[in-house]
Amino acid sequence: MIYGTTTIEVLANTLIEVRNLAQVIYSYPGTDLSDKADLGRPPTTIACTLIAKTDAQRILIHQLMHSATEENLIFGTYYYKEVVPGKSNKSKLKTPDEKTWYIDAEFTALDPIPYSVSTDTRLY
Repeated sequence: MIYGTTTIEVLANTLIEVRNLAQVIYSYPGTDLSDKADLGRPPTTIACTLIAKTDAQRILIHQLMHSATEENLIFGTYYYKEVVPGKSNKSKLKTPDEKTWYIDAEFTALDPIPYSVSTDTRLY
């Protein structure tokens, strides 16, 4: 994963992307009819566990997670634009002798649609 210009290692099988669709459903009592109104797409939430194998990496990750800048967040062949660090940011030491830290991180993609890295176009 690359956030801005910084490459960060993600723990395998911890990446979660939550995409939402805002809509209101109207049900008309006494009929078999319902309708919906689209309200757009709220931000996409991306949660994962980051790995810091040195104190310098851990400090760098914490600096990124406490910044207020909007950056691209790249995952191989696709990326999100206008991504900011989210609310959650917990650290835990894997084992004291290894000095490997697991950092539970959350990001918010203000532009909720992923883009192709190769074509720079929306994927959907």
